[in-house]
Amino acid sequence: MRIRQATIEDSPVIARLMTQLMEASGYEDWPISSEQIEDTLRKMANNDAYQVLLAEDKGQVVGLLGLSFRHTLFHPAPTALIDELVVDQGHRGQGIGRRLMAEAIKRCRAAGCCEVEVSTERSNEAAQEFYRQHGFNHEAVLFELEFEEDES
Repeated sequence: MRIRQATIEDSPVIARLMTQLMEASGYEDWPISSEQIEDTLRKMANNDAYQVLLAEDKGQVVGLLGLSFRHTLFHPAPTALIDELVVDQGHRGQGIGRRLMAEAIKRCRAAGCCEVEVSTERSNEAAQEFYRQHGFNHEAVLFELEFEEDES
């Protein structure tokens, strides 16, 4: 298995994995398209603040982890945020998530980050336990204000 950076050509498989993530999070009606993923990857291209890592096994993409880096006024060093983490349904329980997480943490340390954050749905106890196993602590509460497309 290898971990590599995603490319524009990976858009269809990323869309498939993101659909699985949305379904697991209870957002079955949230559309994710290959075109949308491709557009987002183009916006992220050539910007070190964004990394989309793919786990590949025998030439097949079986997992992804989206990572973003940012500076905040609160912290003296950069912080990182794991935006997405999903392993293909047919490949779960094989250590792929652990490999992606280890690579992400390694990259955060190499970038000089003082912390890495992640959030998950309140009801996703399996994900919460996974993050605890990787040293994450429940330290904050995340609030969201979502905008409808016509509100912009």
